[in-house]
Amino acid sequence: MQRKLFDLIRRFQHDERGAFAVIFAVMAISLIALSGAAVDFTTLQQARTRAQELDPQSHAILANRGLILFYAGRTNEAIALLQDLSRSAPNFLSPHYYLATIYLDRRRYDDYLAETLTAARLEGNTALEAAVQAGAEGYRAAGAKGLFAAMLAVQQSELAAGRETAFNVARTAALLGDDRTALQSLQRSQEAGEPDLLGLRIDPSFNALRADPQFRQLATNVLDVPE
Repeated sequence: MQRKLFDLIRRFQHDERGAFAVIFAVMAISLIALSGAAVDFTTLQQARTRAQELDPQSHAILANRGLILFYAGRTNEAIALLQDLSRSAPNFLSPHYYLATIYLDRRRYDDYLAETLTAARLEGNTALEAAVQAGAEGYRAAGAKGLFAAMLAVQQSELAAGRETAFNVARTAALLGDDRTALQSLQRSQEAGEPDLLGLRIDPSFNALRADPQFRQLATNVLDVPE
């Protein structure tokens, strides 16, 4: 696992885009480290330091810190940091997505829908906007189950049209309790080399699947993505 991780990180060593590449490396190391992989934390600290040197006021660095706090179990700190950032930089995308992730985990569904809709509109992501709007209607009609069922129907349609990822379909299916669709979609996500799959081992949306043998195999092979 460790060798595969650093093979992945080495893809970004010669990237000339400055802080962006370093920030990605920090997040990849941090998220996989929190999932239980062995990581050289000297390398992690060096990457963080380098990112701060390149752009000490980076909104991305602050947002990523909020997400790391959440996965480290410091949820209230994460929410406070990300809310402050979303107020000071309302058009910056990441805090809205990260807050949506946290609110979903906390079952704050109204807040989840609001932040996701904001993110979709900032990004110009019409597929996500349609899924969220359907989810909001489903939530009003039938609570959380209605929310996820409505979102899943839209996401599956958008996936067939090439406008959605298999990983996002898997997340929603898992939250709905549709294990078969979730596992099939995760397999498709891995075959497509979708980068979101890197978060599989820690994404709380999949908690109900963690004892499933097929899921455990997918999680074990999470870094076996196509070049």
